[in-house]
Amino acid sequence: MTGITLRSSDGLGLTMRQPGKALQCVIALVGMVVAASCGAPGSTVPQAESSSHPGTASTVSPSTVSSMSGITNPRMTAALAKPCSASSLDPSVLRGGAEGPTAGLDLAFTNHSTSVCKVTGWPTVVGVTESGTMSQAHNVGTSQFGPNVSGVPVVVLAPGERADAVVTGSPMSGTGGSCGPPYWYLRVAPPGGDGTIEVSGWLNGLGAYFPSCTGLHVSMVVPSANIYHG
Repeated sequence: MTGITLRSSDGLGLTMRQPGKALQCVIALVGMVVAASCGAPGSTVPQAESSSHPGTASTVSPSTVSSMSGITNPRMTAALAKPCSASSLDPSVLRGGAEGPTAGLDLAFTNHSTSVCKVTGWPTVVGVTESGTMSQAHNVGTSQFGPNVSGVPVVVLAPGERADAVVTGSPMSGTGGSCGPPYWYLRVAPPGGDGTIEVSGWLNGLGAYFPSCTGLHVSMVVPSANIYHG
């Protein structure tokens, strides 16, 4: 061991011994081990960075959307959902009747498939009389029975859900004269569909077949909640 001599102002000397190099290394190594095992107060072990970060959008595949039983994100679902095929949207009549000068019925297009799909626009509706005379409905935005929407919505349908359209006419002619023969049934195709399905033109609330006094009018398909009494 080597020493260092310190002298005070009165000439007295004090010799301090220093440990050798080997002992210094041992002391330093022990200090490092103790520090590593104890850790600094309040220190934490860094965690691995998560693969997902708050605020970033999740990627949803079309297969995930198709297996959904409900609509949780309408905008994302509308972008990913495929158009409903005509075969998956068999039309049916929900109700029919008349209020004042307007007669009408609600057409329901229920998604019978096992996948989420979307539908938009106007169905094709053709009125057919007992003798076979046909008249195609004119597209309208709304009627006395609805729908109450702005624009033409894209309706996303989970399996079992439906979109509705309103078919209207009038039991009274605009001129006060007699009307032509009523429509015994309607030939209906969903928006974009080619084939048609026949539904009855009988209106329970009117107690008669669909009147042909002013022709037929049909709305675009909308969520059923947007239809009067939907």
